[in-house]
Amino acid sequence: MTELRVLKEANQRLSEDNQELRDLCCFLDDDRQKGRKLAREWQRFGRYTASVMRQEVSAYQNKLRQLDNKQQELIKDNLELKELCLYLDEERGGVHQRDDGDGSSSSTNAEESVPPSRPRHTTTFN
Repeated sequence: MTELRVLKEANQRLSEDNQELRDLCCFLDDDRQKGRKLAREWQRFGRYTASVMRQEVSAYQNKLRQLDNKQQELIKDNLELKELCLYLDEERGGVHQRDDGDGSSSSTNAEESVPPSRPRHTTTFN
């Protein structure tokens, strides 16, 4: 009879241990599934972010090409205008040398159009 009681107690402990292990397995399985779900979400987010970044980079590259083309047009227009100004200066007689427009000259158009100043006459009253 004692042996039966000892076996029942051992069986009870083993059943409790077994239940504890089952609960732990369920917990770990749930945790594993949550981890996989989170990994899939991050993967989706990564793909979405990469796609958005590709679109943004492509848009910026297009904009850069447009700006470069516009800059080339402006350079061409500026050269044509410069040639036209030089031609017009030659037609007028070429008396005044034009400014290159790059800020390197010391004169301005306003200085060129002002006639030279006359010396002042000073009078003293005594």
